[in-house]
Amino acid sequence: MEKQNILHVKNLKASLHGKEGLIRIVDGVDLKVFKGETLGLVGETGAGKTVTALAILGILQPLGEGKPLWKVEGEVLFKDKDLRALSKDEMRKVRGMEMAWIPQNPIPSLHPIEMIGHQTGEAVEFHQDIETQRIMNLVVEHLGQVEIADAEKRYYDFRDQFSGGEGQRILIAMSLIRNPSLLIADEPTYSLDVTVQRQVLELLKAMKREFNLSMLLITHNLGIVAEMADHVAVMYAGKIVEYGDVVTIFKDPKHPYTRGLLAAVPSIHMKKGLFKFEGIPGDHPDPRYPVPGCKFHPRCAHAKPSCSTEVPEMIETEPEHLVACIRVNEI
Repeated sequence: MEKQNILHVKNLKASLHGKEGLIRIVDGVDLKVFKGETLGLVGETGAGKTVTALAILGILQPLGEGKPLWKVEGEVLFKDKDLRALSKDEMRKVRGMEMAWIPQNPIPSLHPIEMIGHQTGEAVEFHQDIETQRIMNLVVEHLGQVEIADAEKRYYDFRDQFSGGEGQRILIAMSLIRNPSLLIADEPTYSLDVTVQRQVLELLKAMKREFNLSMLLITHNLGIVAEMADHVAVMYAGKIVEYGDVVTIFKDPKHPYTRGLLAAVPSIHMKKGLFKFEGIPGDHPDPRYPVPGCKFHPRCAHAKPSCSTEVPEMIETEPEHLVACIRVNEI
């Protein structure tokens, strides 16, 4: 049975207007999220993962007069609907009702002087003509589902009265209250301790099953990807360099960057000699200074002269396993 696309991103580009001119942050990204599945978008800090999510959501709006802050190009198809062709009002309806976002940094993402209950129910109030008491009941129900204790009493509390883990739970309740089809979770365990991370991940898995969610999960934590994702897209310097199902990516990574990420994380497989524990040399490139050819070549142990001039295309090494490396069949 053929899988159904719920999100299909084609050649997405996002450029920032800076003093140096247009700075390309996201550079021709192609992504697919299938119905009921999770795509893990993984890469180092600065790879462009969050900007990709914001471009999909249509939040990278031009600001101020004169030159806009952002220039976004490409197609974002959600349920076969081109989101980039929608008006601002139409896009707000999609974001509020069909597509939801969990941002990084749970407590700072909440309003400091507005009660948690009001914030959680804002999407319902904005998109649906419903009486206040019914909204309150719905909010209390969802806060209870994400295991906020004494939800009826804490409805009236403010963000500074909650821990980081509780703040993340509130954001999950806020994102699910309109029963969306797609959830974009941007580093959902960021800044949380290990115990709370485990609780949040278990909660996300439970909510995914209960609401039959599709999910775009953004993270730099490969352990989370291994546990949560069905497919993985590895991102480097604004480009997808490898894509495949989660088992293939972890057992048979082809791109030197993917191998480097896996080698930088201690693993039981290292005892079996499958990976050597080591870091990736050098630093992530500054987008203000474009790297010619393959963007990873200055840090790659397998680079040859042509890697500095030739931009690698995605090659299908096996069904649904794509790699952007001109030496993929040699290394």
